[in-house]
Amino acid sequence: MLNAIYNYITEVLENPQNKFADKYKKVKAEIVESQFLGYFKSIFGDEVIYHTSVCEERGTKEHDILIEFHDYILIAEVKASKVREPFFNPQKAYKRISDHFHSDSGIGGAYSQAITLKKFIEGKKDVVLYENKNNKFHIENIPQKIILPLVLTLNQFGGLAVNTSLILEKDADEPYPWVCNWHDFENIIEILEYLHKGSQDFINYVVWRIDNHANVLSSDELDVIEEYFLDVQLREKIKSSAAFFPPNGPSLIDKIYFEKHGIPYEYQGGKNADIRKKKKIGRNESCPCGSGKKFKRCCLGKGIYD
Repeated sequence: MLNAIYNYITEVLENPQNKFADKYKKVKAEIVESQFLGYFKSIFGDEVIYHTSVCEERGTKEHDILIEFHDYILIAEVKASKVREPFFNPQKAYKRISDHFHSDSGIGGAYSQAITLKKFIEGKKDVVLYENKNNKFHIENIPQKIILPLVLTLNQFGGLAVNTSLILEKDADEPYPWVCNWHDFENIIEILEYLHKGSQDFINYVVWRIDNHANVLSSDELDVIEEYFLDVQLREKIKSSAAFFPPNGPSLIDKIYFEKHGIPYEYQGGKNADIRKKKKIGRNESCPCGSGKKFKRCCLGKGIYD
């Protein structure tokens, strides 16, 4: 019901016949971009340098967010367009979905924007860019940095966002993007805080996710990040074989939610059952989540491994 109400309101506000439609879209895009920037700040804090409305040349070819973090450059393109509902006819439905995916307002279009900036930056020792469209800034020692393309969306695009390898058109030597929607990003921050993960852990996940994108099959990004942190064997095994993350059973984000509300929640973890082997873990052993801390100082008592 709530989804239907939201869709109806969106259709009314974005109807081209309404004189305020363009203004609404512009304001919505600005709010969504600002929200994602806030999410990044909750992960990185003051560890990074943030740039918004980045241009290759003063006032042209605008990109949403660029973040400098140690040896990484994150190029994040933010899209606030709504999901286009498919037709019942499969052939027409695919064309409709594909057209929107590759449009300027879709995931494929956002990826192309990020890759355009990536190509402009790489290959140079130093580069001059413009933030807020006009303010000059420099990025130095570019050959030593890894450039990561990110696509962030307001709405949930389901399997197409999690498995872009099924439809994305890209050069063979270019990386896949990491795609995440507003709701999942919010929950990922919850997971990072719950598991005592920091900014470098987040970056490590994004890099791993991009490098192994074609070997992941899932309907939910939260299933993937949950297994990444709770099953360290997955990180190596996926390099040689594909992994499927089924959307069933209890989840870590559900456990976090219920715990916050004081409700008991039984969680066994390990949806990728063929990979995980449960064993009793000593209090002073290293925590299996890979944090580097002792089990007693990390995940003990949270019902994840015990």
